[in-house]
Amino acid sequence: MKSRKRKLLNYLLLITGLSTCLSGVMMQIGYHIGVTDRTAIAHIKHWGMNLSQWQITHQAVASLFFILCGLHVYLHWGWYKGVIGKRLFKRNSQLLTFTLLFIVSALLGFAPWAISNGEALSKLRHILIEIHDKVSVVLIVFMVLHVVKRWKRIHGKRAVKAKSIA
Repeated sequence: MKSRKRKLLNYLLLITGLSTCLSGVMMQIGYHIGVTDRTAIAHIKHWGMNLSQWQITHQAVASLFFILCGLHVYLHWGWYKGVIGKRLFKRNSQLLTFTLLFIVSALLGFAPWAISNGEALSKLRHILIEIHDKVSVVLIVFMVLHVVKRWKRIHGKRAVKAKSIA
C-alpha cells in the first residue's frame, strides 16, 4: 500500500509539475515575449483564457505542486541526510542542483505575491518575476531530466528483455 501512495504522489507531481510549466510558459510566450502594447494584454486570450486567468491557474497549480514537492522531499529526507552527511555532492550533483533550482524558483515565484503594488515595489516585483522566469526555464530542463531518469520507477514498469529469434 505504501508504494501505491508513493506512485500516486509521483503521478500527482507529474501532473501538477506539467500544469505549472504549461501555465508559466503560456504566460511567458503569450503575454511577455513580443508584446509591446501593455494595455491590450488584458484582452488577449490564449486557449480561451486571459492573462489574469492564466495567473490564477499558475498560482493554484504551483501552490499544489509546491506542497506535493514538500511531501516528496519529506518522504526522501533520509536520502538527503545521507548525501549531505556523507558529502556525496559530486555523485548527486544533478539532483542537488535540481533541488536548489526548485527552492530558488519557488522563492522568486512566491515572493511577488507578498509585495503590494506601490510604484517602487512594483519594480522589485517585476524584477523578481523576471528572474523567476529565467530560473524556471533551467528548472524545467532539470525536471525533465529527473523524470526521464526515473520513468521506469515512476511508471512501475520493468524493462522487457527482447527475445532472441534462434
